[in-house]
Amino acid sequence: MAPGAQASAPPTTVSNRGGPSFGPGTILALLGAAAIVVSIFVAWFDYSKGAVSTSANAGDVPVQFLVDNQVEWISSISIIVLLAPAAALLVIGALVAKARVLGVIGGAVAIIVTVLYSIQWQRIIDDKGMSFGLTDLIGIGVYVAVVGGIVGLVGSLLPRR
Repeated sequence: MAPGAQASAPPTTVSNRGGPSFGPGTILALLGAAAIVVSIFVAWFDYSKGAVSTSANAGDVPVQFLVDNQVEWISSISIIVLLAPAAALLVIGALVAKARVLGVIGGAVAIIVTVLYSIQWQRIIDDKGMSFGLTDLIGIGVYVAVVGGIVGLVGSLLPRR
């Protein structure tokens, strides 16, 4: 360096290593998580025929129902124990750059829960020879959860910016 010359500061770069990156994938994963949370509070079972009307949300559906449609619905652990962690995994996967696989797992869990739930109701309809279809029994919560799972899964698979 020449006498009297001032040393210049080295160039600085801003790095966002490990921090959240709010690209389309992050937004989709967070929207998927929000949809799963909303699905917990709306009807998963909804039947209305004449004067008879009944419904149940995710808190009323036992986990065991996903594999056994003969299970009692009274005082059992509900599917919320699967859906709430699925939503949490999607949030973590969206916000922590190196944890995207958790978002994939969360989205997949929500999809699997809705598919197993629907299969059990279809088995009941078939076994009892009912004159109506699956869509006559399952409530909006199932649709919201499966869409949330798909959107969250896709968002978790999209590359970051």
